[in-house]
Amino acid sequence: MPAAAFQFNLMFHNSQIHDLNGIVELAHFLAAHGFLPADKTPKSPIEPVDNISHLVHKHLIDYSQDPVGQKVMGVLWSVRFWLVIPDKPDLIASCSFEFNDPQRKRLQIGGLADFEFRDQRHYVEPFAQQLKDLGLALYSLVQPMLGWVDESFSNETDTKDSLKLKLRTISWINFFGPAHVKKYGEAFLLGLPGYKTELLPDGGVFHQLSPTFVASSGKEATALRRQVVAYCAEHGLKVTCRAPYCIPGVSPTPTSEPGTPVSDAGTQTHLKQALGATLVLEDGTRVKPIYIPWDDLTLQQRQLALQAILQAAIAEIRRPKRKRIRLEFNAIPDELDKMLVELAGRDNPDFEWVQVEMGEDT
Repeated sequence: MPAAAFQFNLMFHNSQIHDLNGIVELAHFLAAHGFLPADKTPKSPIEPVDNISHLVHKHLIDYSQDPVGQKVMGVLWSVRFWLVIPDKPDLIASCSFEFNDPQRKRLQIGGLADFEFRDQRHYVEPFAQQLKDLGLALYSLVQPMLGWVDESFSNETDTKDSLKLKLRTISWINFFGPAHVKKYGEAFLLGLPGYKTELLPDGGVFHQLSPTFVASSGKEATALRRQVVAYCAEHGLKVTCRAPYCIPGVSPTPTSEPGTPVSDAGTQTHLKQALGATLVLEDGTRVKPIYIPWDDLTLQQRQLALQAILQAAIAEIRRPKRKRIRLEFNAIPDELDKMLVELAGRDNPDFEWVQVEMGEDT
């Protein structure tokens, strides 16, 4: 029987998030990268929220107040909230964080593409690519011991395995933290068969098995999996590898088909979330990571985005005891670059704007 849905996740084990403040910071980061924290009531659909801190505190479940629940679940506290993806508004997506103890924590961000009641097959490849890019952007913030992007049940590594540095599965996307690099060796991890491997800023290793989550043929997918398993066996490791995937009716082309246009109201909500997040570096520099899906916007919505960015930039410039400002964008259209030059000048040492990899592929 054909699958009725496909579920896949970005998973990070044993990150440096320790408390609710860390979850709030994470939620703001997600909003800035096109994953809008959202809520729903029995009488309303899932909708992005304005007050992210309130959302996080609202969905806190404290199992430490329930000895029975704590014993059954092994979790001290958790937070779970919905996510809205602007270019995939009907995709069921969420973020969850489980805190077992200071060493054992699990962050999971993912979604479910429906094949039965809605034909969302065209979401699979683009959303997998979005999760990959989000993982790369998020890695330095959460500093996990181990992470991956894969089908939800294809990597069975749990928080205890991660803590013990057990390498059980090679997924489509893999994030090996510095502890794993120290145990297994940089040369071994960088030598994993696949499409791409590279060092991460903290000394970890990023590995991408294939350019696309969906394979173009079963023969190609099988050959790659066997190559990975054989390479690990040669180094004394027994692993499983189920990616990449052959899914009937799903194309490996990493671009989505035209879907429901994003409304002006949805654009304004996204802009408010994206422009609301600010990171402050040790030297006081104020960094605003801003993801804007420019290609999906109408001409009017692009003007809305430019005006909102201009207002946010002016507000930063007018801050008392202003510090250096850095605006980071997933893409910088000519009209945005021209606007910022007119505002602050091209070589202003206190105000810069750069393009960085974030959100989905551009």
